[in-house]
Amino acid sequence: MGWGSFPGLYFFIPAGSIAIFGATVMALRIPSTIAGSLAVGATYLTGHAMYGKRAGLLVAFLLIGFPILINFSRIGLSNVWDGMFYIAVIGAAWYAWERENQNAFLLAGIGLGISQYFYVTSHTLLILIPAWLVLVSLRDRERFKRLLPGIVLMVLAALVVVLPLAWYYIRYP
Repeated sequence: MGWGSFPGLYFFIPAGSIAIFGATVMALRIPSTIAGSLAVGATYLTGHAMYGKRAGLLVAFLLIGFPILINFSRIGLSNVWDGMFYIAVIGAAWYAWERENQNAFLLAGIGLGISQYFYVTSHTLLILIPAWLVLVSLRDRERFKRLLPGIVLMVLAALVVVLPLAWYYIRYP
């Protein structure tokens, strides 16, 4: 566990970087810089899937200069990982729904599960994704029925990944 009773998987990431590059500020900051860069890439892919290539490029360029992302990426905070997972899970779920891609549902489920091991912001994905699925199922019931196996796969993947954390919380409330 980390501070504030949220999972501390984040701390293994900079620990690995520090083990490789030594106990320096640079070694602490490298993983968060990578996560910030991945967040920009995920934002492009999500924007592209939702609104087209031009919108994807625009939101990615806006995120590159966004002061909060730069700050979190620069100082090595765990919050930048939440942003990366947040946009990646939303993008994968959207892509899976729009393109009827079962692999994207699997990616969304794995990302949803892994994100729960980081900062608490990702817990809201456990509300957002099911709420979105309810809304789109009401809008297009036939597609929902067709994609139900992929949705079940997404839920099962998320459950399998988050099960150790859930078990820990059950045993040590």
